[in-house]
Amino acid sequence: MNQWSFDITAAPRDRHLWLASECKKVIKSYWDEKRGQWSGFATNGKAPVAWQHFVVPEYPFRAKASDDNGATGQSEKVTADRVTGDASRPSRGGDSPAFILDDCGSGQ
Repeated sequence: MNQWSFDITAAPRDRHLWLASECKKVIKSYWDEKRGQWSGFATNGKAPVAWQHFVVPEYPFRAKASDDNGATGQSEKVTADRVTGDASRPSRGGDSPAFILDDCGSGQ
């Protein structure tokens, strides 16, 4: 299911969801029982305007080994960066979810 629902009261509170805000942002969220509201939304702020199930997509270039090793002859699996999904540049952070910025505008 990947359709938006505008009935926020029907949103399941036991899993992660995509929530759309009034300011046109879409965030991955979950029901915060302690605060009594959706995570990522301001306390006593505006409620989300729509929701849909959060589906973790499979990386499109994750090759399955075949008998002829595919058209390229590659037999190794290409692992994708967990943060960006970029298979050309795997994350150097190990299990860390931290984003690593190599160059911050130095012009080099």
